[in-house]
Amino acid sequence: MDSTVLDKRRTFLLACACVFVRSCAGASLHTTVLPTSPSNNSRLMLDTSDLDLNKDGCISGKEEMEAFRQHVINALAGSENSVLRAHSIVHRTDVNRDNKICWCDFISIYLHEKASRGKHSVPFLVLPDTVMFTQLDQNKDGQLADDEKERLKTELESCLPHSHAESIVDAIASQLNTDGSISLEEFQEFFNIPKMATSPTSSSEPDKGNNP
Repeated sequence: MDSTVLDKRRTFLLACACVFVRSCAGASLHTTVLPTSPSNNSRLMLDTSDLDLNKDGCISGKEEMEAFRQHVINALAGSENSVLRAHSIVHRTDVNRDNKICWCDFISIYLHEKASRGKHSVPFLVLPDTVMFTQLDQNKDGQLADDEKERLKTELESCLPHSHAESIVDAIASQLNTDGSISLEEFQEFFNIPKMATSPTSSSEPDKGNNP
């Protein structure tokens, strides 16, 4: 895999890989929206940006996976069965079961939750931002067209079937125009990204401490 693709994946992972976990014992998140300013103060943010120790674009290997697991345990401190719940969360985050957690795992979770319309199956939320769009928009014209759009499809195919990835790209491209390209506005619209947001930690943030 060339360095450009790795850099793209790493940047997207570091910017997007944030999950939210309810800190009360035995509960799962049953939230139908992806707020930028969560009103529920019992929610904690797990920022995974420092867990990619070797900067390969993924949380992988024994050391990094254990660091992620410990990160979740710390966030769940004081709740019942926090160690078992943390193990389950880490396992479920590896969507394609390749023993590493990359950007595609997080975006796959987001897309599944978006499609399920409230019938959530994972105990956390993923908040995408525009970093992926910025990385793919190589000529900086504010549009993903031709090869750039194909690269978006390739990125999605890392964790999704080809037909699913293709339909998602087509759905994004057809929201606001008919020229086949994907504008920043369409990208934001599809992923529910606030127009002023540049990262998942912008605007008001939930408590990052071990307890709300």
